[in-house]
Amino acid sequence: MLQNVKIGETGYINIIDSEMKILYSPNTKLVTDGVTVAEEEYAKKVNNDESGSVEGVGTNGEKAIISYSPLTSLKLGVISYYSQDDLMKENVESAKKAAVVVVIVALFSMLLALLVANRVIKPVKIISDLLQKDGRT
Repeated sequence: MLQNVKIGETGYINIIDSEMKILYSPNTKLVTDGVTVAEEEYAKKVNNDESGSVEGVGTNGEKAIISYSPLTSLKLGVISYYSQDDLMKENVESAKKAAVVVVIVALFSMLLALLVANRVIKPVKIISDLLQKDGRT
C-alpha cells in the first residue's frame, strides 16, 4: 500500500519506531540494514510527539523538504521526503503556465482596447466630418 504513495516524482515516506529505526522505506536496504535516523533533529521531534517540516537531507542523500508526524498510539513516526528538485521543477512549470496566462490576458486586453478605441473614435470622426462640412457651406 505505501509503495503506491507518490510525493512529487521522487519523494517517499519512511516509518520509524520509537528507537528511530527505519521500519518501512521504499529503499528496502535501509530497513534490512537496520538504519536509524536518531541523529536527525526531525526524528527526535517526531519521537517527542511533535509534527512539523524542515529542510534537510533525505535518507537517500537528496536535498528535501522533510515533513514528520507521530502516530502516537502506535509509537511510530511517519516521515515524508519531498525532493527540492521536484519542487523546483513544479515551480518552473507553474511559472511557465502563469506566463502563458499573462500573455493571453495582455493580448486580449490590447484587442479589447483597440475595439473600444475604435468604437469611441468612429462617432467622434463622424461628428468632426459633419462639423467640417457644415463649416464650409
